Amino acid sequence: MSKCSLTKRKPVAKRNAVHTLFSVGILLGYVMGKWLHYTWLAVACLTPAFVCGVAFAFYVQESPRWLILKGRRVQALEALKFYQGPHVGEEFSSLERGASDMPALTLAEMRKPHIYKPFLYSLLPMFMQQAAAVNVVLFYAKDIFDEAGTSLESHNCSIIMGGISVVTFAVATVLADRTGRKKLIIVSAVITMIGLGLLGLYFHSKSMHGEEFSKENGWFPVLAIALYAVGHSLGLGPLPFVIMGELIPLKAKGVASSVCTAFLFATGFLFVKEHFDIQSFLGEAGAYWLYGALVLVAFVPFVVYVPETKSKTLEEIEKLFGDSDSEREGFSKAADDVRLNTF
Repeated sequence: MSKCSLTKRKPVAKRNAVHTLFSVGILLGYVMGKWLHYTWLAVACLTPAFVCGVAFAFYVQESPRWLILKGRRVQALEALKFYQGPHVGEEFSSLERGASDMPALTLAEMRKPHIYKPFLYSLLPMFMQQAAAVNVVLFYAKDIFDEAGTSLESHNCSIIMGGISVVTFAVATVLADRTGRKKLIIVSAVITMIGLGLLGLYFHSKSMHGEEFSKENGWFPVLAIALYAVGHSLGLGPLPFVIMGELIPLKAKGVASSVCTAFLFATGFLFVKEHFDIQSFLGEAGAYWLYGALVLVAFVPFVVYVPETKSKTLEEIEKLFGDSDSEREGFSKAADDVRLNTF
């Protein structure tokens, strides 16, 4: 829910920067894990989560748009001032117009191309994110490096990977608005697949040539996972929710974002749960090659069908998916303002 909450409270420019903090938290976990016992590591990780949870409960305001939809106008204005400063008159008016004029989503409308196509296409980058086994790599980084027999100590390898992710997340924040989301995800997916392919190649070569190969080429898995970390953090990590927010029409965002988020975490859970069974069945090399192949399965339709959303209004994006009517003509300006300031 943290990412959904973030999309409703932060403007796009600030939101992309805040996403970098996720990778910073992962890096800190790796650093502390090198010196702390598991019990104290759990306490250290729980402490900031507890403090932030208490602060969130008593200090953070509700989403302004949600408050407007519930008819709590005064609270919505205060919440908007809380997030964006005192001068929010124009933005608040845009939020009100967008909320009051936005038609309700019906079951019949779910069959319209400009509703179901962007919804289905939003699932593609989310599937690629999880099919790349990002949670497997994050959760079992030390174990992967131990199994690989790298020339560096496994904790140090994990810290290096975390540091690379932080830097790449920061770079992606700058590039997303300059190069476009689709191009960045394409580059990200290609680099990620190469990293997975090289990691699989290393484990295959190790199984063929024995421990002597790992002693002579202990740098190879570090390079492969570093490449993987760069690729994934460049686009597949930070951009799927951005793509979803820009593709899906405003009136379908509530339902679609819930389904997309559930799909994301369900697939993530599935890959983590089944990783060792896949590894036992296919071998270490086969597991990583399978993950790369699954990314490719979603990569092809993403390249072919998903449009670039950079510099396009909501109406322009809907027309790309076959929306030829003008049901939202009366509030297109308001909807675009809502998109920029709340989604």
